[in-house]
Amino acid sequence: MPLLNKKLNATAILIANSILERAVVCATKIEEIFWAESPRSAKFTDEHFQDIVTEFVHTLIYLSYQDAHAMIREPKVRDAFIDGVASYVTELGCNQPMSAKHPVPPFTRKIEPQITVKGFGIERLTERCAEYSRFTLFAAENKPLLSGTVGWEFGKHIVQICDRYHHDERIQSLARDFLMDMYKDMTPLLCKIAEFRT
Repeated sequence: MPLLNKKLNATAILIANSILERAVVCATKIEEIFWAESPRSAKFTDEHFQDIVTEFVHTLIYLSYQDAHAMIREPKVRDAFIDGVASYVTELGCNQPMSAKHPVPPFTRKIEPQITVKGFGIERLTERCAEYSRFTLFAAENKPLLSGTVGWEFGKHIVQICDRYHHDERIQSLARDFLMDMYKDMTPLLCKIAEFRT
């Protein structure tokens, strides 16, 4: 079991790091497209950019959990993996900056000049997982395209953040497309979960 734990932790760290990196890449794309037609060099506030990164993180974690449930039959191993991914994402997200434009960690929030809260935003993970569990990953044949899917519902959260500036009807579809592209890119990494099948 110690060998499994070491391998399990290494895989959880790789997936956690990949989730966080991809979330920042997606948030950056959303920001660039959202402000592309602005006459000045505009950007989201650090807090709103953090919120977008956090929404991508929540959804990518949820999708990796679904893969773990499909591939790991042993509940103790599956739970250890799931807990590991969430724990490593939180640790990385409390300590490494997002980007040059937004040089703060995604899961920290300054509430006063001398007070920074670590872990901010990640507490919504359970809520998002419960919400997304009611939806399918892909649209059913008899339903309108995308309606009732995880990606479409996720896109609504991104739109709510962006609407604080102005409404851009492209954002929901773009967010969904970026999410699904990143999830597909992670497939080879997520396939490593199958190594823990018992």
